[in-house]
Amino acid sequence: MPKHYGKESVIYYKQSQHNELVVTVDDGKLTLWSPERVRQSVFDLKNPAVPGLEYAKYMLLALVFIPTPASVVSIGLGGGTIPTALSKLALQCLIHVVEIDMDIVFIAKNYFGFKETPLMKLSVDDGYSFIESCCDSFDIAMLDAYKGSSQPKSLSSKTFFKNLAKTLKPEGVCVVNLITTDTENLNNAVNNMKAVFRNIWYAECKTSRNVVYFASNHSYDECILAANIKKIKELIPSGNPDLLINAKKLHTSDGLSIVKKLYQFAFKKGN
Repeated sequence: MPKHYGKESVIYYKQSQHNELVVTVDDGKLTLWSPERVRQSVFDLKNPAVPGLEYAKYMLLALVFIPTPASVVSIGLGGGTIPTALSKLALQCLIHVVEIDMDIVFIAKNYFGFKETPLMKLSVDDGYSFIESCCDSFDIAMLDAYKGSSQPKSLSSKTFFKNLAKTLKPEGVCVVNLITTDTENLNNAVNNMKAVFRNIWYAECKTSRNVVYFASNHSYDECILAANIKKIKELIPSGNPDLLINAKKLHTSDGLSIVKKLYQFAFKKGN
């Protein structure tokens, strides 16, 4: 096992069946790395309830659309920071995580504080196969499955998004993390989402090449979305206003900021 990964100290290293996995620690923060020096998860030991990566916080903006979800499916575990944070914000929500790599599961549980509970289920399975055979319905479906900066092509196919749409409740929303460096997969995934879902929003990250997409076949009222902001803002741990400030960066597929007139007052720091 290498002692250092860049300037950070290595505390775990393994070449798994699906990934080269490295866990490092630096200044009280754990980072899970995969090939091409891509950060999968960052876990702040001093603030474990909030994901350390910008895109992961964007994923939580699903609560703008469904502020009190009863059920969520999440394809891809990483360090488990996203489902863990979601469980703190939606206390009665049943979250079902699907992860193909047992070594990722080991890392999430032993280094990043991920725990299975009656409301936090885990299936070790291929994401495509799980969704294809799934008979449950969910308020929110999250897709965040990568090997380095590469997403399995099956998880950006039109068939996959059709199956994913079938698992959503009528007002449900799909949340997809995409990386702009893989332009072919990005364009393919977005086009396939547009072919399946009537409404698309996105939020671009400033500190990484990530874009988080939100897709639904439900037409949300803009006033209700703005009201949802105020509801879930009360759930955000103090000292972390950026978790929701990012919501004003949500854009429709034509590039227009959604409910911009109503969001501005809700997202000023300190409000």
